[in-house]
Amino acid sequence: MRIKDKISAVTLIELVIFIAIIAIAVPSLLALFNHQLKMLEKSRVITQATYLAQQIMEEEVFARDFYELRGTDPQGNTLPIPAGTFGADFPRYKWQIITRSVNAEANDFDALSWGTDGGFSNYLRVEVVVFQDINDNNSRDAGETGVNLVTLVTPSGPEYYEHG
Repeated sequence: MRIKDKISAVTLIELVIFIAIIAIAVPSLLALFNHQLKMLEKSRVITQATYLAQQIMEEEVFARDFYELRGTDPQGNTLPIPAGTFGADFPRYKWQIITRSVNAEANDFDALSWGTDGGFSNYLRVEVVVFQDINDNNSRDAGETGVNLVTLVTPSGPEYYEHG
């Protein structure tokens, strides 16, 4: 007697189940991959903006005197707010310098974590804002990635000390 060879085949039900599993799994994997790409791009923008903010801090902030950073000249005339672009090297990135006076003796400590410093009574909180201007409107909109780099500046030189 001869034993029939067992024929192995995929039934239609097995094929439909396999297709359903793939139909559920593939979009989920693609969504995860897409999310990772967005996070990678955001990380790249933040890293680049941080580098550019440090560059502006060195070239623009530390090169100016206290009056220029404060936004007034010694006669009290208002100076324009420093702002600009990075040219063709970084075409979508914009920068701006924002300053605010901080008086340590008046307990204006939201920008300070220590008390007065040897006779200085005025500090200047200097914030460099660098952002990627996606909408080309020269302002940082919600959802636009950027960084804020903050430092404190004290007046220097004998004309700035309080005498009393």
